[in-house]
Amino acid sequence: MGYNVGIKTDRKNNKTIFLVLILASVILRIFLTLFFISSLDTGAYDNWLEAISYAGFFNMYNADKLSYIVDYPPIFPALLTVISKFVNSIFQESQITLNLIYKTFPVLFDFGIIAFLYRKHGALTSTLWAINPAAIVISSMWAQSDSLFIMAMFLFFAMIINKKAISTGIFYALMCLIKPQGIYLFPVYMIFLIYEKFPIKKKNTSP
Repeated sequence: MGYNVGIKTDRKNNKTIFLVLILASVILRIFLTLFFISSLDTGAYDNWLEAISYAGFFNMYNADKLSYIVDYPPIFPALLTVISKFVNSIFQESQITLNLIYKTFPVLFDFGIIAFLYRKHGALTSTLWAINPAAIVISSMWAQSDSLFIMAMFLFFAMIINKKAISTGIFYALMCLIKPQGIYLFPVYMIFLIYEKFPIKKKNTSP
């Protein structure tokens, strides 16, 4: 009895530690989102916003009419446009508002990954992602769209595991519309579709 109680106590303490680490990582992300300035990609983001503002969303790839070329799949530029209009309608322009425009969606999807991993794989896996320096830097400092892509990829594989062909196709399309690297998973998607269409039947070995 005492041994079992000790195990339960240790598990509860470990979970508390994991949750504290996750909370600390969330606070760190929020701080970096608001106050860390990075021009690594945000110069390109400014060009996208200007191009969309000038030509409209559906003409943003029309290079003949634009001084800046949008050279990225459409979902992230579209989200930047939406959050830009929302933030600028509420706040005066400042470095913090620019950070909010660039980083809101990358950080929100980073939080989404933490929650997804916590729900599907527990506190340890979620904590490992939460304190991962690469995840923190890419979303909260560099404002990259990788967290959007990774979330779509997780859901893509979740749909494959659950054998949901239509949902798998939707999340595969979303991956490709977020980052061009989605094309690398095209063989996986095709193998899944072929397997769904022509499932491998197990041989009956019973006498």
